[in-house]
Amino acid sequence: EKDLYEVLPEYNLPNGRVDIMLKTYPNTKAPIQMHDLYEIKRVPKHATDQELEEKFEETKQQLLSYKIGEFADWRGIAICFRGNLDFKIEIL
Repeated sequence: EKDLYEVLPEYNLPNGRVDIMLKTYPNTKAPIQMHDLYEIKRVPKHATDQELEEKFEETKQQLLSYKIGEFADWRGIAICFRGNLDFKIEIL
């Protein structure tokens, strides 16, 4: 059976390179249509809450800059990890 989804790492967009693009192949009968852009960052595990929040805001702003033109309606997922301790995530 043909794959339904395509995962494209470091995909070039008009305003930069998104970490991961996940999309449904055209003309497939996928149960869920995927049009997602993922931007992922990390801070060291010893980073303060403020440092984590600043990096997370940077992640979201970078992701929002990619959501233009044909990608304006795509779902954006911003993720920022603090070492292996915790993370912040937001769907934009």
